[in-house]
Amino acid sequence: TRVVGIDEAQFFESSITEVCERLANRGVRVIVAGLDQDYLGQPFGSMPQLLAIADSVSKNHAVCMVCGGPATKSQRITTQEDQVVVAAGETYEARCRSCFDPDFTVQNAQPKSPVSKSAAPNSPIP
Repeated sequence: TRVVGIDEAQFFESSITEVCERLANRGVRVIVAGLDQDYLGQPFGSMPQLLAIADSVSKNHAVCMVCGGPATKSQRITTQEDQVVVAAGETYEARCRSCFDPDFTVQNAQPKSPVSKSAAPNSPIP
């Protein structure tokens, strides 16, 4: 094995860090993907430790569903409070730092039109 890929690493137990370190020390290229922050904007699972031992880090961004800027946060838009809620687009929105609200509550939320729905038909999203 020359390359090992791990996705959704934030859900793995803390031993994932040791496993990745051992593989890398044996010359295996280890590529890890995962969310570095939870829905509150706090470090998520073992990601901080994995980032610390990584030889290189590439941080990719989504598109903010409110303003169209680079999104680094996951805004939960439900009332569920467990750290992990497996769901799709009806539960989370990508948000930039300015549009992210860690104190978000569905009951007090102002309706916002997502960029993807407010763009004119057949026009590219900014």
